[in-house]
Amino acid sequence: HTPESWLGPVCAIVIFGIFMYALLWSQTRPDFNSMNQITATVSNAQLFFQHVSYTLILPYSYETALSVGLGAAYSGFLIGTYMTGVMLGSVMMWALLMNLPKLWHRSRRLALVANACNLAGAVIYCSISTSIVHGTPNSSNPTSPEVPMYRVAAFLLISRLVDGFGCGMIVQLAVVNLSHLFKSEERPSQMASNQFAIMMGIGIGPLIGSAACRLAFLHEGAQEEALRANAIAYVGTSIAATFVVAIRFPELRDDMEDAMQAEVPKGPAEVSLLSASHSEEQAGLCLQSKGVLVCTGLVMNALRGFVISGLEAATSLLLEEEFAWRRRDIGVVIGICFLSCIPVKALYENLKGELKLTQWIRVMTFLSIMGTFLLFSFACPGGRHGGWVLLLGDAILFPTLFLGDGLSSGLLMMSQHLCPAGSWLDANHIMLYRGLMVAGMGRTLGPPSARMQIDNGGQNSYAFQQFALAVVYLMIFELGMAPRVKLDDKQDQNLAVHPEAHLRQFT
Repeated sequence: HTPESWLGPVCAIVIFGIFMYALLWSQTRPDFNSMNQITATVSNAQLFFQHVSYTLILPYSYETALSVGLGAAYSGFLIGTYMTGVMLGSVMMWALLMNLPKLWHRSRRLALVANACNLAGAVIYCSISTSIVHGTPNSSNPTSPEVPMYRVAAFLLISRLVDGFGCGMIVQLAVVNLSHLFKSEERPSQMASNQFAIMMGIGIGPLIGSAACRLAFLHEGAQEEALRANAIAYVGTSIAATFVVAIRFPELRDDMEDAMQAEVPKGPAEVSLLSASHSEEQAGLCLQSKGVLVCTGLVMNALRGFVISGLEAATSLLLEEEFAWRRRDIGVVIGICFLSCIPVKALYENLKGELKLTQWIRVMTFLSIMGTFLLFSFACPGGRHGGWVLLLGDAILFPTLFLGDGLSSGLLMMSQHLCPAGSWLDANHIMLYRGLMVAGMGRTLGPPSARMQIDNGGQNSYAFQQFALAVVYLMIFELGMAPRVKLDDKQDQNLAVHPEAHLRQFT
């Protein structure tokens, strides 16, 4: 292998890591930011890196599947199994926080353990994916082995599981930390920033994967070198994340103020719902309403995960199979398409005071439904140009549904929608349920389902699935969440315009 085949990707990852460190350093200076905000920012940066790793393999997942003698469905599981690991990591972190409630003070050590899982998974995956291509023809559409390599395929899935496990630890820890470090009215805004970091990671992942292959100076059809360059980017991203967390993640003091304890009184859930004028029957009804609200939000989370992960997996397959795009181009355009989250987030930040949070969720969901119409074949002309229309639909659907879901998740984390610590509806439990629904169901099943829809029914079958699920998402919000959200006009206006304001909390 020529030095050029690995020097370009290594330089690209080094430059990317330095840039991200400089950006994070500017946002986490102790003289300008509180310890709480620094912790949240570094956690978001870690989630960003982890989701870069999640989608970085996306442009070459189909080629990897062909190399082990399997097809599109397996390539979908190769993407989605990462989220199964996220679910398992979330469950483990939930169990730790349940048995050791003060463990969130050791967030820095937990973050480094999570990064060790990410690095181990990346190294295992890349060592296998670069070795299985030996002996296969060098072509852009390689000949599959006569007998599927099931053992190798299983180890690839396990490596993705290990990588996702580390991500799941931080997904659970980061959002539970928000309930401890920030007051109730600040949490929707913080949750939106959390989701924005994930969106950015998902968008930049395919871009880095394809850019690494381009910088390897490959000739057309150099399958082995393409997977090698992708492997360098994968491992390099995990190394960069570990370095950033080790340097910038602060040690939380044991005597830090716990915002959750100040807002939600300790004791049985029914006690926190009673006032001098409330009866036990009224408290039971209030608790029931909270349960319905939480269940509704969790179903919405699962639907969002299913739609978004299906979109990620289906777009690359459609561009390659239906519109005859080159694989190295696909990763770049998908990454740029997903970066549409930047103007959408900027638009929300500038106009968020104009509408209530519930109204913003409606607007974002309605726009996502409009975006699904561009996924149908009648909207996409034949040839390569049809791929641009498909990408435009993705650019509308991806950020609007993601941001709207982030706002709805933030509503669930507000004090008036939570029960005291130790109950089944406290912050730690809700984030566990969210991890199970999003990662364990939505994001695990979304990629293989989308690719199987394309295999069996074509582009329109996949597009109708996305349209139907987006409509169901809006209906569930209107019927289950919107009528039960406890947010008066004054608090909603202050929350949208001044999320940092210290307002009186609901009890």
